[in-house]
Amino acid sequence: MLLYCAEALNETGQPDQAKIYLNMVRKRARNTPKIDPQRISSVWDSTYVGDLLPDVTTSNKLELHEDIWHEQRVELAQEGHRRWNLIRTRRFKERMEAAKGDKGCTVEDHEWLLPIPGDEVSASQGRIKQNPGY
Repeated sequence: MLLYCAEALNETGQPDQAKIYLNMVRKRARNTPKIDPQRISSVWDSTYVGDLLPDVTTSNKLELHEDIWHEQRVELAQEGHRRWNLIRTRRFKERMEAAKGDKGCTVEDHEWLLPIPGDEVSASQGRIKQNPGY
């Protein structure tokens, strides 16, 4: 939620407030204990002593926008929300084709939507139409 708030604040011209929320997320990540059971399968250099995840300082709307999206990508990577975030931000087609286009992956227009359950279409007595492609 903090990153969604940061995104909304940045989009409404409040970059300083947006940075507070963004940097709260980065601070939490910075302060993760070095001995963390969640890191067992990760490759992590515990000898690193440099600046890890420094606070974001830019107030430029576009730069902050990219920083927030990057943080969302990192935070949502293992939570099963990445696809929906890409769809919400209208970057799904671009990102999927960039990542898998060499394997022939293309995103069709109907893949931006989910099918409407048939029971719901039937119960609406024709008022609800099935999404295209399903």
